[in-house]
Amino acid sequence: MMFYSFRSEPRMVVRYGPQGGPVWNYRGALIETGSIKNGRENYLRMKGHPENGERFDYPMAIVEIVDWWIDEHQCGEAP
Repeated sequence: MMFYSFRSEPRMVVRYGPQGGPVWNYRGALIETGSIKNGRENYLRMKGHPENGERFDYPMAIVEIVDWWIDEHQCGEAP
């Protein structure tokens, strides 16, 4: 079992977003998740991040990338 330590809790912004599933805000980044039908379509939306717009299989991968990016660049939450 893997334990995840969040810097803050992801917060749902919209129940049905562009990918068919919820959109989450995490430390200023948006995580667009897919519906049950296309569940492995999760996109990172974070201005200035080199992987902005990229697709990931799991939303937790995006959370880890956002944590790394913000901590590495000491930029706090994205605007």
